[in-house]
Amino acid sequence: GGSGNLKISKFGRPGAPTGGAAAPMASASTAESVAAAVAAAAGPVPQGEQEEARRMRSRQLWALATICLGIFSALSIWFSASAVLAPMTEKWGITDAQGSGQDGFVQW
Repeated sequence: GGSGNLKISKFGRPGAPTGGAAAPMASASTAESVAAAVAAAAGPVPQGEQEEARRMRSRQLWALATICLGIFSALSIWFSASAVLAPMTEKWGITDAQGSGQDGFVQW
């Protein structure tokens, strides 16, 4: 085996090994040296790609935070309505059907 069994893609990055047979399991030191060679061949990530990755990550975090806030808000309203249902039933004489209707209305 040697340095000639990696195919370089049109972007100058290593591709899949050439040849049809499966390679035997490599030792940890071999895997580390291959990883270092791949990283060296790939070179540094261009600044534009780093900035785009940061912007994408920021958008993803904002989307996640918005979804979490929306779910938390919806569940807090439902929880509050469910928590006061039993005292309302006792104090105002609400029937089970009316209580179920109020719970269903809050969930809707």
